[in-house]
Amino acid sequence: QTEQHHAATMKPSSRPIRKSRIKHWAIAYIVTVVLFHSAIYEEKGDSISKLYPFPSPNPNNVAVQPLLDPSLSFTSGSQDATSLTNATNTTTMAKYLHGVWRQTVQLIYRYSPKLDDYLSKPPPLVYVYDTLDNEFSFESVSQCLDTQSAESGIFDACGYYPRVCRHVNIGMGGSVKRIRNNFNSDVTLARLFQEYPYQTTDASKADLFVVPYPHRSHCLCKEDRTRCPYNFKFIQENVIDKLTHLDHEQNLDRHLFLLGSDFSLTNPPFRRFTKLHFSLGPADGCRPNHRTKDGKHWSDLCGSFTTPYVNLDPDYQPNRVKALISGNRKYSLTAIMTVLSHMKDRVHFYEHYRSWVPRDETIGGLPLYVDQLEDRQLGINTLHIYQQSLFCLVLAGDDCAQRRFFDVLMSGCIPVVLEFADSDEDSWSSWFRSGQCSRRRVYPFTRGVYYQDMQAGIDYKRVVVRIRHLSNIQAELEGVLANATHLASLRQNMLMYAQLWTFGLEEKATHQHVDAFSGLMVTLRHYLDHL
Repeated sequence: QTEQHHAATMKPSSRPIRKSRIKHWAIAYIVTVVLFHSAIYEEKGDSISKLYPFPSPNPNNVAVQPLLDPSLSFTSGSQDATSLTNATNTTTMAKYLHGVWRQTVQLIYRYSPKLDDYLSKPPPLVYVYDTLDNEFSFESVSQCLDTQSAESGIFDACGYYPRVCRHVNIGMGGSVKRIRNNFNSDVTLARLFQEYPYQTTDASKADLFVVPYPHRSHCLCKEDRTRCPYNFKFIQENVIDKLTHLDHEQNLDRHLFLLGSDFSLTNPPFRRFTKLHFSLGPADGCRPNHRTKDGKHWSDLCGSFTTPYVNLDPDYQPNRVKALISGNRKYSLTAIMTVLSHMKDRVHFYEHYRSWVPRDETIGGLPLYVDQLEDRQLGINTLHIYQQSLFCLVLAGDDCAQRRFFDVLMSGCIPVVLEFADSDEDSWSSWFRSGQCSRRRVYPFTRGVYYQDMQAGIDYKRVVVRIRHLSNIQAELEGVLANATHLASLRQNMLMYAQLWTFGLEEKATHQHVDAFSGLMVTLRHYLDHL
């Protein structure tokens, strides 16, 4: 059905010169010049922005101050920034406030006319529960999964614990690696909240209550990994009833739960119970243009937020990822995916791509790289290929979002997606399937999730190439390559937002860089301000 392990390469040809080939050579020349100059700027240590000037990042001409004014008083939140006596460390807190927090606010609201107002607000003051039994801690859950893998004869140098590590599997199989790569966001967030600098032990002062229960990872401790084996009564007795400051009427919408996976793999009654949660999506209960079963409109202020997938490879830490995006490119289009029968678009591509892009042809003068993943295993070599590619094809898999989308973005490879005009929300397209998974419900920090501010967040259309038909992929990509301004804009936008897709977990360096966690805290601040 499909052919594996094929990398299409450029071959000499004796065919007569045609206008289309002249066009290909012209595009190849443009790409070569761009990459040549990229190398020159890299040697000089300059950023990619000097090669590709980015248009004014703030169309509303809102002033962005380089440093936080020490005299600025905070009027939002339960406490101002000078009176947090229960914070973990005053110096760390101040550094976070003046550095990471402010930079993240500027990044998420850079196009918003309300930027100055958002800059005047402090990070949420968080109360992290410590009343759960040890079984439900991220450390214990990580140890549980490591023990399971060892008993199965599968050994991994990294283990499940959320830390920076380059994965190496020893032994047969790769299920541990696959689980860690796809479902470890809950343990990662639980650790980051425990080390979050804006904490309080006084619940009366808290803006936000965090329940550090890594739900999906805990479910994985049981043998049945296709669904959560714990019923709601078990979770109620061991988690919910242990939340000593929970008032179902007054503050349930300020209690954050860490679901840690796509919805199909969580406990449904527990998911419905939570009013505020992080998951891999799609975001639930946030459909302003739809009606519930009782005829009421959904609220567009909801507490269902998606997170990026977690990549803990050292190269994908926030202080390193921008170097990946600025690197040179060897391949035009890369397609490396698992292909199963129910993944119709993937099957279609692998069966027919040679008829769309002949084997002796290239795109923009650069060869293709086409391969398949075995046993759904993401190898280090796959990441290296992404880092050498201009475009990476991201087609629908099992769920609305997929790790591949974020890995290719952080690698500096522009995602190529199939766009469907209709989704499960009016006025929003889908990059998954027709009638399903609107972009607004799938991607973290996206436009449309920040209540009453449609200019806030990432416009993902600025970092992807959207096509309507796979058969047109060569023409579509050559059109992008022929437009140097558009290509530069795509790469610069990836560079600008790259850190928001990373999770900073280097030892003794958490919360010291803009990353996904700081982006999620800004998102929570926005949510809390509108309750």
